[in-house]
Amino acid sequence: MSVMPLLSFELDCFRTTSTRPAEVIADGDHLLEEGATPQRLLKCALNQTRPLETDIYSDFQGKEILNLITLLFCSCNVLDICRAILEVKAFKMCLWKLFLAEIHENTKYMCIKGHSYLSQLDFEALRSFQWEKIIEEMYVQQRQLLQVLLNVCTSTNKSEDDEHYMHVVKEVGLMYGILMKRRCNSLSRVQRVVSISLADERVHQKVYDRLQPLGITTSHCVMLRTQKQIGGHFNSQLINAVQEGRKFRFIGDNVNFMIDVSHQRETMKSHMEHWFASMAIIQHSNFSLLSTAKPQVPLLELGPNTFLPQEKDWENIKNCYIVVILEILCKFCKYFKNFKSVKENIKQKLRPDDYDISEVHTSVPLPVLPKNEQKYSDVIEILDFYENVVENVCGGNNILIHIGGDQLTRERFSGAKRLRAASITPKDRFEHLTPITFEFFHLQMSVLTLFYKLLYRKSGTALGTLNAEKITLGRTKANGDDVKNHYNDCKELADSFISGYVVNAVMHFFEMETINSQPNHAFAALDISSATEEEKERVIASSLGEFIDTLILNEAKANLAEPMNFYQQVTYVLPDGGKLILNVPVTVDRCVSENRNDSVLGYGKTVLEIGLLYQCLNLNIKMPNREIVLSLMKYTMCVLKGNNNRSKYALEILRFLFLQTSLLDLKTAKETFYGLFVNQKGKADTNIPADLHMEHFVKEIKEHLKSLHANKTESSVQSRSSAIAGMRQISANYDKTTHVLYRAKRHSTPSSEEDELNIIHRLLRVRPFENNDGRSLQCYTKPLTSPIANINFVHLQEWIRGHQYEIINDFGI
Repeated sequence: MSVMPLLSFELDCFRTTSTRPAEVIADGDHLLEEGATPQRLLKCALNQTRPLETDIYSDFQGKEILNLITLLFCSCNVLDICRAILEVKAFKMCLWKLFLAEIHENTKYMCIKGHSYLSQLDFEALRSFQWEKIIEEMYVQQRQLLQVLLNVCTSTNKSEDDEHYMHVVKEVGLMYGILMKRRCNSLSRVQRVVSISLADERVHQKVYDRLQPLGITTSHCVMLRTQKQIGGHFNSQLINAVQEGRKFRFIGDNVNFMIDVSHQRETMKSHMEHWFASMAIIQHSNFSLLSTAKPQVPLLELGPNTFLPQEKDWENIKNCYIVVILEILCKFCKYFKNFKSVKENIKQKLRPDDYDISEVHTSVPLPVLPKNEQKYSDVIEILDFYENVVENVCGGNNILIHIGGDQLTRERFSGAKRLRAASITPKDRFEHLTPITFEFFHLQMSVLTLFYKLLYRKSGTALGTLNAEKITLGRTKANGDDVKNHYNDCKELADSFISGYVVNAVMHFFEMETINSQPNHAFAALDISSATEEEKERVIASSLGEFIDTLILNEAKANLAEPMNFYQQVTYVLPDGGKLILNVPVTVDRCVSENRNDSVLGYGKTVLEIGLLYQCLNLNIKMPNREIVLSLMKYTMCVLKGNNNRSKYALEILRFLFLQTSLLDLKTAKETFYGLFVNQKGKADTNIPADLHMEHFVKEIKEHLKSLHANKTESSVQSRSSAIAGMRQISANYDKTTHVLYRAKRHSTPSSEEDELNIIHRLLRVRPFENNDGRSLQCYTKPLTSPIANINFVHLQEWIRGHQYEIINDFGI
């Protein structure tokens, strides 16, 4: 219900047509001349308003009484009669006292517990706070006070201004809240909401010390008690989600922070604390109609080639590459700007049909635990805490909760679950906590690290190399030797560098002289002005598909294709005349790269191979589609395995593929997959990995820890962290009902288009995709080749098969 019409109506009813200012009551003016304190002035003013039965006024003036009697008998104008009454000072004083006495009695009534909106101080009341409810209470119970305040703050020319009343709702509500809390300390709903909203922004405790005397906030001590009260409700959202039939998952990460001391002693020294933060992410997926048969297919019935890219997988990967490449071409090449709508159409087809990837997720922070994930004893206690939360939220239901974290966290969780495998009860065996998976942000980081490992050399300054472009563009923060701690800067440089090479590769393949030229091949026969969307899409798919097959994926496909004659049959004649037939493995010739004698061409093809893989991974994380991502995971696993035979993320991907294709039922597999992503903006391409979302939360936790100053005790940290979810809800509701201005916390990202154009023009001088034997590159003793070319296909199959046998007996799934 809008309260602004009420305010306007009350103001009109209260005001009269008189423009004469009210006479100021001068009783007690002598106190001002005597220099009385403000406290004495307030007491005097209050005493003057108390009506007494024995009030006797002897200063009646006959003329005023006569005018009043005449009006009573001769006039029907109520306004004139009231003015005549007020001309008599004694009447005026008595009426004013009666008016104030009514306000006093109404206020006294509102101080009774439960009668006022301001007396409700529980978490639900703070979370649902509205200024409009305060105005409605004043309209019903304190209308005289509301009218007085409205007349003070509203001039005649603003009485019809709706925007003015929108502000008055909050300002009058705040004044009423301040006055009522002064009257009765328990009516502090306004102050608690404001205090929690400030605490959510991690303000200094001195802010409370300065605002609490004004009645705007509670004291810092009361704010801490309110936080503790809110902290007990962190699982209420989870309970509501379960009652609605929705699922949730847990994700965790370590929180490392320094405890410093001002005065060091033998028993008090600065040290690093290692705690553990967790978050529950409520999922909105509904795959209840899918099969729950487990496993989908017995794992050992699947051959090793099932987990390697097949023809359908290559087709999915190629479609993703087309979107990534077309995105770059539409940005820089004049001709390809005509295909923007085609790019959106193809991009739309990459989205899943059975899941809404645009729906916003709800994340619920859990209390930070004083546990170190590097100790198995602490990890077991973390999982015990998860089991307790599941029991409290879900009761005795046999529900399975997906948990995970980065690669280290995943390994620790699985190890702790193996240690408890022989326990008696399902709760002690952590049977409710399954499956356990790794997360995608650290996989992105691993692929980008590989990109820099192959292409970045600090001593390499040859034109067209990654370090040379870093120096030329002044990207000094992009430290390719430490991608983990400089991820965003390294990502920006890599994106610009990859865009430059993609444009040059397309220009070379389609025989374009400049970025404004028209490409040859199938594009030459297309009349772009009259072509339909279907014709444009068909030409793009065939032309760019040919480009990708020829220049990017051809060697990978050849190296990962199983040879037809993998074994040679040999017949051995025994001494007794019998025959023994043996299948002898033969050496398989690997695909020879055409850039073996051209270091510049080898460098360029590596940029395309690893760079487009990285950008394709980013694209599919923003708008995840299970079928496409699984295809991409198979290819990514082979690239990481080819680069490092002991790659931990190659093994994590293989384990993930086992779960998704076999060990989990189809319903759980899809719930688990889409649980790896979080959408906070409500668009189809704004998903982020759950572990990146967790990284943001850890950063927020550390900011809250800073606001604790020297009070970083176990209880204070847990109290603050368990209240974060509730504080966030209260402050978000406060911002909404108060119409708080949303202020951007960072500048918009400056365009990198100019830098990328410069890279393109510099690469045109290098001609990296022309095959010229003998071209060398500084800091590279031999040409770069695809990591997949290093793979021993027999060993790869044995590696996959060996882990198939291991995981079917693994209790840490």
